[in-house]
Amino acid sequence: MACVLHLIDRVAAGVMRVPRLVPRFFPDGWGDRDAFEFHRRERRDPPPASKVEVEWLPNPTQPGRMLGTFTSPSEALPAPARRARVLWMGAHHHRQVVLLAASNDHTWRTREAVASHLLNLGIGSVILENPYYGARRVRDGQALATVADFFRMGSATVAEARALLVWLSARGHAPGVAGFSQGGSVAAHVSALAPLPVATACMAAGPSPAPVFTEGIIATTIDWDALGGKAAALPRLRAELDDVTVTRYEPAEHHARAVVAGGRRDAYVAPGDVAALAGHWPGAELVWLDGGHASFHLYGKSTQAVLIRRAFDRFERFTRA
Repeated sequence: MACVLHLIDRVAAGVMRVPRLVPRFFPDGWGDRDAFEFHRRERRDPPPASKVEVEWLPNPTQPGRMLGTFTSPSEALPAPARRARVLWMGAHHHRQVVLLAASNDHTWRTREAVASHLLNLGIGSVILENPYYGARRVRDGQALATVADFFRMGSATVAEARALLVWLSARGHAPGVAGFSQGGSVAAHVSALAPLPVATACMAAGPSPAPVFTEGIIATTIDWDALGGKAAALPRLRAELDDVTVTRYEPAEHHARAVVAGGRRDAYVAPGDVAALAGHWPGAELVWLDGGHASFHLYGKSTQAVLIRRAFDRFERFTRA
């Protein structure tokens, strides 16, 4: 069975190599050079978490689901992406997790499925729409036209998720953050920079996006010609992305209760990278699942929910200690 699940990764990889099916990353090249230095300074000296006010919109056809908007704390975003959107499912629950988007997760659908399983486990979900995704798109085709856009998206998502954790805590909820793949990597950064202890579940993610974009299957979906040719661009991209690593931040006490999960046969995020994230947080629980990345994404939504509940259980034991 594990071989079959790993085969799904390989089939998905074949699809991703076809440009007309999957738009190439960074077709407009590196982008604004000033953005690199701005976000580099921000990583070295993170700003305090912002406060936001969420405006809830009428949603009469979907009881139990609330759609809200707020202004992003990030002023680096282009105007079409500045208005953040969230879908809140299970607002009455005490436990609330901010669910972050995997790469190219432009709709609520995938995380709604995880959130539905979480409702059955007594956990509500605040599903954040990434800048550049969904209604926050700034262009057709590949959402991330430049490497600078990638940095802007990541930085803004971290800022928005931190603000939502503060927002939830102020309303008496027990806050957590979780995500799969890109969402798991960003969740790790959010947790590392959280202004308060939070339950944390990072799935199919390492401490840095560098290996994913320069060594894994995703590397085949980059427009290397637009970056100046792979031979010259790959070392620079690796260096830029290596700078985006959770390991630059000292572990917080709540990280000893985090849950980090990976697939033993993941062809997108190497198991060694998943283990590196767990290793940076002494005491974190490392969970290995049979199969690969695509199978975890397609068929593991109830498993993701169980892992998030596990993170809350472990976190609450920590807060009672």
